[in-house]
Amino acid sequence: MTVIFQFIQGVGALVGLITGIVYFADRLFRHYPTAFIVTRPLMLGAWDRHALLRFQNKAGRPILLSWKSGTEPNRLQIAKGNTVRDTVVALVQGERWLHLDSEEVTELDLIKPPNYRDLSPEAEIFTEVSWRFAQPAFYKRTRKIAVRITKRDLEIMLRGEADQLDEEH
Repeated sequence: MTVIFQFIQGVGALVGLITGIVYFADRLFRHYPTAFIVTRPLMLGAWDRHALLRFQNKAGRPILLSWKSGTEPNRLQIAKGNTVRDTVVALVQGERWLHLDSEEVTELDLIKPPNYRDLSPEAEIFTEVSWRFAQPAFYKRTRKIAVRITKRDLEIMLRGEADQLDEEH
């Protein structure tokens, strides 16, 4: 009987430890922004889709985003919009900045890397964005978000549902 009781105590202690870790991790990272790739039609009713980097600021205060522009192998470039000027600015070397207000969501255009056609389907393409609170509570520390996807997965997302149905049947 004592063995069963000790086993239950051990399981309870383990569950308590895991709960504490999850609770503190949630408190530490709850206000971190999220970034992931989504696709949208180029215009209303169009079949062609383009990739966007979707940012969501979950914090109650504004954040500053920054990224390096210019062409690099396997790196998706970020453009603030889909105009010719925004595309050219994204391809010229430099550092770009954007601010997101509290609870704001934005979608930034992604430009494929210059070596995109030469990449194998399993090659990983990526982009990296730095962020920090504009008005930090304690100290101003820059953090990074790396967004990665394989070429094959991006191609599937860009094709949309209609082409996927054609492949299955």
